Amino acid sequence: MFDTFAGSMGLIIIAFFETIVISYVYGHKKFSSDIEKMIGEYPGIYWQATWRFISPITIFTIVVASVYYRITNPSTYPAWNAEEVCVCVCS
Repeated sequence: MFDTFAGSMGLIIIAFFETIVISYVYGHKKFSSDIEKMIGEYPGIYWQATWRFISPITIFTIVVASVYYRITNPSTYPAWNAEEVCVCVCS
């Protein structure tokens, strides 16, 4: 349960909001100038496009696909089967 929900969905949602906040709240130009101050070079168009468009869309797609998968394939516990328990108790 920890691996499925705490280790994946929570981190993916946090990463999604981090990309949104950095790109659109803080501003990609301000973030790019901060990167320039740190490494001495202004980030190219590839990195700016990745921060602004590619990463948020990819992460959002992963979240939607994960939610869809969880809805269509509910979690099960393979060591316990309700039908077998009912057969044993009912017999």
